[in-house]
Amino acid sequence: QKLAEIMQLHQWSQKWSLPSLSPACTQVETYLRFAEIPFSVGTFDNVSTSPAGVLPTIESRDRIIGSEKLSGNSNIEGFESCNQIISHLRKVKDLDAELSPLDLANVHAFTALATAKLLPATVYFTFLDPVGYRSYAQAEYACGLPFPLSVALPWKWQRGVAAKWGALTACTVLEDARLVYSALEAHLAGSTGGGYFCAGRPTSIDALLFAHLNYHLRAPMFEDELRVSLSQHPALCAYLRHISNRHFTAPSAPPHTLPPVIPPTDEERTAAAELRSTCDTLRSQGWTAWLPFSWGADTKGPPKRTPKEQAFKRRSQMFMAFMASSVVLYTLVTGVVQIADINDEDDDDEDDDDEY
Repeated sequence: QKLAEIMQLHQWSQKWSLPSLSPACTQVETYLRFAEIPFSVGTFDNVSTSPAGVLPTIESRDRIIGSEKLSGNSNIEGFESCNQIISHLRKVKDLDAELSPLDLANVHAFTALATAKLLPATVYFTFLDPVGYRSYAQAEYACGLPFPLSVALPWKWQRGVAAKWGALTACTVLEDARLVYSALEAHLAGSTGGGYFCAGRPTSIDALLFAHLNYHLRAPMFEDELRVSLSQHPALCAYLRHISNRHFTAPSAPPHTLPPVIPPTDEERTAAAELRSTCDTLRSQGWTAWLPFSWGADTKGPPKRTPKEQAFKRRSQMFMAFMASSVVLYTLVTGVVQIADINDEDDDDEDDDDEY
């Protein structure tokens, strides 16, 4: 199919030696590169400043694709937008069109496996893990926002993600991701795919796997949990290096060396494990997050609270009152809302009447 113009890819900015802060954006960019579809890139540090208020999206022929029935706050992970875009790109060039029945079956099987096991690990350690989210993701996703939005919106994003993925626990996603690593290692070690998953050329599964695995290997929130496990699979690491070297050769491409890993101390590991366990327990009891009075999407009404939970709710309400006051103060200080001095106007009117 002949393209009338170059597509414009709107995505999160580069970070941590990755093509994009968001693995969903990386998946779209990788598919475009594999398909050799001409495109340009526009990067954003703030989802609200993007043309559609959603990332990723592509703009083609005055049409924005990837934002249908979505908003940046409800799609901060970006994978719903990614699925819409990939479906559109398949109509331009389907990377799986000429696969043999056996290769196509393998692609479908491992796509389902990655979606069921790798995607939850990506979402959990980016948005639900109390250690990784507070230390890394929250600051990066909110870096383009002014106070108090830089505090309020990340809280809202995490609450929304937890409502959709709240059943995840650190133990489950770690075990599942490591099983997928082993399955992929066995497949690639015995494969004749020439550096790709199959058929000696890139397919849709390669874009999906590269987006998640490269993120697990480079993003700092994975360094103590999954990066070490992934690094122990030589075929997987060679697979990622091949795709990176072959398809990301522009000056802005990520470097092919891993950032240094500073292993946490035993005390830090213990504290992180206890915090994750506490948050997972709260979500399993019907709380969508470890943040203020957030009920699970599947609960019917508020759960019965212990005295400690009631005290926590009171503190949370005080926090929300403070946030509301901060918003009002921010609008007044910045001049968004101005209050006129009615008394002065009345005095001026009386003076005019006296003179008359």
